[in-house]
Formats: sequence, C-alpha cells, structure tokens
Amino acid sequence: YWKDVCFSGVAFSLKDYRICSSVENPPDRDKCYRDIAKEHLLAEACVFLSDENGVVNCLTAVAVDTGNPDICPEISELVQQSNCFARVASKQHDAAVCDLITHAQIRLLCRERVS
Repeated sequence: YWKDVCFSGVAFSLKDYRICSSVENPPDRDKCYRDIAKEHLLAEACVFLSDENGVVNCLTAVAVDTGNPDICPEISELVQQSNCFARVASKQHDAAVCDLITHAQIRLLCRERVS
C-alpha cells in the first residue's frame, strides 16, 4: 500500500504519468493516471486508464479544461467524440469547434447552444 502511495506522490509531483505504471493496485494506478491528467492537463495520461469510459471522461475533461478540441479525435466512439467537441465549443463560446463534429444532429445542437 505505502509503496503505491509513494509512487503516486512522486508521479504527481514530477508530473510524470509514466511512474504510475509502478503502482501495483489497479484502482490506485488508475487514480494516479487520472489525477495527473486532470491536475496537470496531460491528455496522454488518460489513455493508460483501464476502462474505456474512464479514458473518454478523462480525455473530455482535459479537452474542455484546456480548450483544446484537438484532443477529442482521440475518442474513437463517434457520439462521445462529438460530445467532447460540443463541450469544448460551449466552454470556449466558439461555434467553429462545432463544425468539427461529424454527427449531424449533435453538430446542429452545438451550433444552437454556442451561438
């Protein structure tokens, strides 16, 4: 337990998600990756999460917090990717981001919400 806490603390302090791989307990390892991704806005840490929903939520949160729609295409599922773009567009008040949405209905709703 304490070894995992130590690795997580060092990873967080150094902003180095690669150290999280040394955390043995899977839920604690996921927490390490998630905390670094969200606190230090490092989308690349999200992809190491063990469940797909966690990856999607993490990538979306980092995209929204950074205002960077370029992160959204890392989400393979179309509706979730579209939701990522829509949330970035809404936060940035930028309808141009809505045009990146391939799902027609979500693109329309995004434009209505942002404009």
